Amino acid sequence: MGPTTGFYQPLDSWNQILWMWWAILTMLGVIISSERMYQMPLWLTIYLIILVATGIFAFARHRLYLTGSQLFMGYALRRTYAEYNLDSGLYWQLDGRRLSIQSGSRLQTYWISKHMARKLKEIKQDDRK
Repeated sequence: MGPTTGFYQPLDSWNQILWMWWAILTMLGVIISSERMYQMPLWLTIYLIILVATGIFAFARHRLYLTGSQLFMGYALRRTYAEYNLDSGLYWQLDGRRLSIQSGSRLQTYWISKHMARKLKEIKQDDRK
């Protein structure tokens, strides 16, 4: 059985602010097109395509890989991965789809995909037995 893959998004304030600005700029394009009676000039079409592509890339660039009890957090354009061993006394908590990992003195919180949350929940239940 191969590794389980999924996506994650950091739940820090900068990431939430960036997603808010992405939504504002996307809605600005929709508002401009509705003001022009939905006539899409070339510049507006290119603007919306670039914004949607940026949003898809921003979401898909954060990847999770789970093999056994090893959790790897990677980025699309980097070859480095943050590696966490879930069995080695690392404090981690799963609350629905919110994953919290205590790394040193820093608590990092992530929103993870549903499939990955199910797999991590199974690991957490196996640890309790």
